[in-house]
Amino acid sequence: MKSSVKLCMLLPGALLAGCGSVAEDAAAPNLATVGVPVETGSAPAQGNAVAVDAPAKAAVQTAQSGARPQSGERPVNCELVVDGRTYIKDTCLFTPMRGDGSFQITKDGYAVQVDVAGNGSGSAYWNAEPAASHVSDPLGSVTRRGGCWTNARARICATALSPQEQARASAAMPAGKKLYPDLPGASSSCLRAANGLRVGSEIVLDNCRVPDDLIFVRKSNGEIGIDRHPELCLDVESPGMMKPPVMILGRCGSGGTKWTISASATRAAPIRSSDNRCATLPLMLDPSAPFPWSLSVASCDSGEEIADWFLADD
Repeated sequence: MKSSVKLCMLLPGALLAGCGSVAEDAAAPNLATVGVPVETGSAPAQGNAVAVDAPAKAAVQTAQSGARPQSGERPVNCELVVDGRTYIKDTCLFTPMRGDGSFQITKDGYAVQVDVAGNGSGSAYWNAEPAASHVSDPLGSVTRRGGCWTNARARICATALSPQEQARASAAMPAGKKLYPDLPGASSSCLRAANGLRVGSEIVLDNCRVPDDLIFVRKSNGEIGIDRHPELCLDVESPGMMKPPVMILGRCGSGGTKWTISASATRAAPIRSSDNRCATLPLMLDPSAPFPWSLSVASCDSGEEIADWFLADD
């Protein structure tokens, strides 16, 4: 039996009021807005606030306020200033939440969410430390001013890229997908290769860095491969008798064990081997554990902390 836990991880960054999975369709016709309204169905102009797609698809119920990631996760212009210090001022990952204008932005391990209450007001939270696996620090009530949400402590902005910038950002994105766990708040965390795409690099769960972490592909036989690296597949390394085996990148076919997944963006499934082992997250029972989390393996019938995973484009 799988362990059942509730935590809000920094999914692609997780946030206190935003937990769930990301839907497949990034171009739903019904739009709400964050900041300056964007005309329904039109491309947002540079400097306008980002449009938020309304329908949620197969989102995981939040452990906190009910906010859910929506379709439409994408790169935008972002700014995050807290107590006079600038933490984000660059293109970052924007995740619309719940369809009412709530949203997350994440960059370089930092994450902030605005939970919209209506009438241009809301509440903001952030993680304060890049290694934090969940957001627990409130920034207080914020007020919308154009494409930004502000108060005496914080300034949080999410504005659309120009069509040219959007085209460049889209062209730079890898053709692979991200793998993230089916846990509350986990859609902004991703599996990633800790030491780059090379043999021996450990696979860990960390705050998403999109597009860098869109590295996984599913081959025609269901085996998990690595985008643009056909020689690399998942493998397992046993550090020693006192430590559990961990998942790494290895050469395809070198060990004879194939790691497969049947998941999609809306249907979670375990990462499973041809000899009935499954990927586990031992640290998921410790909500205070900082990222990165090691990905271990155990028998699929062991009852350990076996996670199901979504395989999504963004």
